[in-house]
Amino acid sequence: MRDPRKHPVPGDVISRFGTTREVTGIKHNSRGTVTHVVYSHPSTDTPAKEATISSWRAWAKQDAMVVREGAA
Repeated sequence: MRDPRKHPVPGDVISRFGTTREVTGIKHNSRGTVTHVVYSHPSTDTPAKEATISSWRAWAKQDAMVVREGAA
């Protein structure tokens, strides 16, 4: 089973410390490895932000709650 905290896909929604992030896109390198996660806050109209996969995983540690899983 896929863990959205470690392997995000578009549509995943994760909440931690009162902040909710919805994955809107994934960026890959030429070999197909995930390098960046594009996310936005679902309740606001702020522009999407981009984070490296390592910073995403650091933010979405085991205490983060998976609100919704996207289609894998």
